Amino acid sequence: MLRADVKNAINRLWPRHVVEMDIDYESGWFLDVQEELTSALSKVRGGRVLFEREPMGTPWSDPDEDEWSDSDQHEDVLPECSNDRSYQLYFVASKSALLRFHSETDDYPDDYYDDDEEPPPPEKVSGTGYSGWCVAVSVLAPFAVITPGDRVEYENGSSTEPTIEWVIQSSDGRMVEAEEYVRETVGRKPYALLQSLRRRIAETLEKFGVTVLPQDEWKKPVRGLRASSEVIAHEPLRVLDAFFFEAM
Repeated sequence: MLRADVKNAINRLWPRHVVEMDIDYESGWFLDVQEELTSALSKVRGGRVLFEREPMGTPWSDPDEDEWSDSDQHEDVLPECSNDRSYQLYFVASKSALLRFHSETDDYPDDYYDDDEEPPPPEKVSGTGYSGWCVAVSVLAPFAVITPGDRVEYENGSSTEPTIEWVIQSSDGRMVEAEEYVRETVGRKPYALLQSLRRRIAETLEKFGVTVLPQDEWKKPVRGLRASSEVIAHEPLRVLDAFFFEAM
């Protein structure tokens, strides 16, 4: 059974029982608190905001028009853009050195997509990873979720983007809960530091009237609710998908 506040919010937002991408980003409760909330999260003791993703989709890069008009540009390569979402996403990493780790990735040459030649082998690029929390705040209603995550920043300037749901598979093919994975991977003391950071993040959100939904609540299915063709959402829809979703 859904909590009363969650059920009432879903009924108000989706009276036809269809989750749609019809979001007014220029008004609503979140716009009133966005600036102050962002500032408050950046000041949470023991943490720092390493990543922030606003709800409205915007181009990640704005290539020079003259450059893209050149005839030698690969016709399949387009500026990378992000989709609209129903939530603001922050990644709050721990400041502790105990929650940093080394990572490597393959760096392919610029002409990797040249079909006329065999590309040279990729080079290994080192990076620094940071463990912390993905903080998603819905722009539709004052609800948030806080989930484990990490972010890696590589020496070539690339980086990984944290996501609300971290899909982890063990060596034997078993799906592992993100929090279970973090607890077993980082060790007891670093995990305790992460838990303390989470409590401070939750307290900060609550000061702005934002209710943090626990995992056992946001994983509940919402009977009769479905997503429109414009929405990317988990099926069958859960509480999470009613407030936190992305445009197709």
